[in-house]
Amino acid sequence: YTVTCRKGQQVVKKFTTTNTNVTVTDLEPDTCYTLEVSAEFLNRKINKLASTEATTDVESPKQMGVYRISHDSLSVCWAPPGGEIRNYTVISRKGEEVKNLTTTETNITVTDLDPGTCYTLEVSAEFVNGKISKPARTQAYTDVESPKQIKVDRVSHDSLSVCWTPPGGDVKNYNVTCRKGEEVVKNLTTTDTNTRLTGLEPRTCYILEVSTELAVGKMCKKDLTETIVPTDVGSPKHIKVEHISHDSLFVCWTPPGGEVRNYTVTCSKGPQIVKKSTTTDTNIRVTDLKPNTLYTFEVSAEFMNGNKSEPAATQATTDVESPKQIKVDQVSHDSLSVCWTPPAGEVRNYTVTCHKQQQIVKTLTTTSTNITVTDLEAETCYTLKVSAEFVNGKISKSVSTWAYTGKDLTETIIPTDVESPKQIKVDHISHDSLSVCWTPPGGEVRNYTVACCKGQQIVQNLKTTETNITVTELEPDTLYILEVSAKFMNGKKSKPAKTQATTDVESPKQVKVYISHDSLSVCWTPPGGEVKNYTLTCRKGQQIVQNLTTTDTNITVTDLNSGTSYNLEVCAEFVNGKISKPASTQATTDVESPKQVQVNRTSHDSLSVCWAPPGGEVSNYTVTCSKGQQVVQNLKTRETNITVRDLEPDTCYTLEVSAVFLNKKISKPASTEATTDVESPKQMGVYRISHDSLSVCWAPPGGEVRNYTVTCRKGEEVVKLKLLTTTETNIRVTDLDPGTCYTLEVSDDGSPKRIQVDHTSHDSLSVCWTPP
Repeated sequence: YTVTCRKGQQVVKKFTTTNTNVTVTDLEPDTCYTLEVSAEFLNRKINKLASTEATTDVESPKQMGVYRISHDSLSVCWAPPGGEIRNYTVISRKGEEVKNLTTTETNITVTDLDPGTCYTLEVSAEFVNGKISKPARTQAYTDVESPKQIKVDRVSHDSLSVCWTPPGGDVKNYNVTCRKGEEVVKNLTTTDTNTRLTGLEPRTCYILEVSTELAVGKMCKKDLTETIVPTDVGSPKHIKVEHISHDSLFVCWTPPGGEVRNYTVTCSKGPQIVKKSTTTDTNIRVTDLKPNTLYTFEVSAEFMNGNKSEPAATQATTDVESPKQIKVDQVSHDSLSVCWTPPAGEVRNYTVTCHKQQQIVKTLTTTSTNITVTDLEAETCYTLKVSAEFVNGKISKSVSTWAYTGKDLTETIIPTDVESPKQIKVDHISHDSLSVCWTPPGGEVRNYTVACCKGQQIVQNLKTTETNITVTELEPDTLYILEVSAKFMNGKKSKPAKTQATTDVESPKQVKVYISHDSLSVCWTPPGGEVKNYTLTCRKGQQIVQNLTTTDTNITVTDLNSGTSYNLEVCAEFVNGKISKPASTQATTDVESPKQVQVNRTSHDSLSVCWAPPGGEVSNYTVTCSKGQQVVQNLKTRETNITVRDLEPDTCYTLEVSAVFLNKKISKPASTEATTDVESPKQMGVYRISHDSLSVCWAPPGGEVRNYTVTCRKGEEVVKLKLLTTTETNIRVTDLDPGTCYTLEVSDDGSPKRIQVDHTSHDSLSVCWTPP
């Protein structure tokens, strides 16, 4: 047979078949087509054309899925069909209960639903020409409602009592989980709305979670629904807190898959939200916090398509505050008196350590906010550090200052008529040190005294037998006067030789890099002083690939090559016009991951996954198939597709694909999720036949089966349609015709007869006919 499909006078499809039916695909929706069928006989004769007309359906909404679920609402989205849409009708069904909603958007939230309940959602499109599409369908369960107003109402050194308000629904019991960090230390089940957890550690923070199990049991689990969650709505991963101080900290995370518009970071203290910020970076600095306080941080991603992820959460406690405004208020030749302002909180005592260069010479404890350190050497620089111990056992970071003891007035000063050191100069400068050298004078020198002065104040007095020395622990961007005098073997002292130098401005500190395949996110701690802006230079070898300027202490360098090493330099420009030396680090971008990972075929025991190759020379791909946290298969392939077999039916699997490159580098995995099909009945056969009945049986598939539907047909022509339902694995079909004779009819003009369209969709038509 030759089948011709026309749109007006234009032939859009033409093909040949030996069957008496065919499906014409790849047609336009809502379009009228003429279908013509002619038969070619064995004697090469061709009959007259038989024809019919049919119009394809308007297209239905596509890619329908539920992307957000709560205990009383379901948020559903879809892709619009082709054509001009007037509006969409969304129907929510729960048994016989029906709710009708209308919208012009491609998403909607259905509210006022019952918790732990399965709903069928249907979306049909009404076009401006008045036509209405067939509905697209999906199913989803609402969440079980969580317990409300959970609180700890009694605390001892080894126990916690927790209570809550029950949620709606028929509650079977409550599961109470007690965590210490990530570790689960207790799991209890109760039918009451309160419980007591004992055997805990004193002075330890615990997280308590209460979940509900309804009397309907398994039916409330989300994994029993057929909800399709959009793959680009993943939550941020690997959230962690770094650089913690008493009033600030740094939160960073790994981005989820998909195109992210921005991130929302929420900082909470207990139930109260204290800060809410938005950023396009994968890190943020949270400031103005209270010391020694536990905060919860939640990071959620908003995607380019408008979807929002669930928040990823972590917790951190700010440091206790350190003593403030430490200073030396009294100096003698053998003692230093130091005082400070107390930090917030209940302080048990303070520990004061006195350092001479790197060596601890005194450690003292006091409950006062001042102390005098005695028995020190005259004309010597000491560093004094003070830390606070609080009544809760926590110890603050130390704060420090330094000072010189005075000159011992009992020392005899011998008149100097000997030569002074010559050609004194500063040969190396940093932000906190000056290296000074000189030529020795004539005569036998016992040692040299180097005095470092800031204005009229001597800040350091050092002795050396060498003709050079480095003065450390100086302030950045400060002018110092350096005086070097020689003491000779005969006891005489020279007049000092002098020079002066200014320390460099301080460079940015603690440069860190967060890496992806095409970008590097760089952050740093600001130097002391008023910074106008920072300049970041990104080099590939000797070549500068990017020069960026920012006023923040972080920046992301984008559009980089994957698997490439870059040198990163950050220098600070101060408001006085000075520019610091660069702080540098090196980082290599990740190799690119496989792209567009998707499952393109499913069966009850296999999943076929494919992907687009990343840039670069790939040796092979590693495909990991996981069920929950358990890896069930690890496969390797050189192709950009693979089928994972021997899986369990009706089970959700995570598939991760990473690329191994010829240079041995391995990419981060790209992942997707898919659920295997439910299994079909097996070993079907007819085991008993009579003149008016057939008994059929089969082996059940794996899984919990609700019932079976059996359809009975006769030949090509459907003469009787029986839809039988049973919960057994066998059934008897009755009221059949005994030994029936089928007759073939031949028309006098030899044309195919009874041509008709028996199925339409938005892009296809199925046509069948009776043979001549």
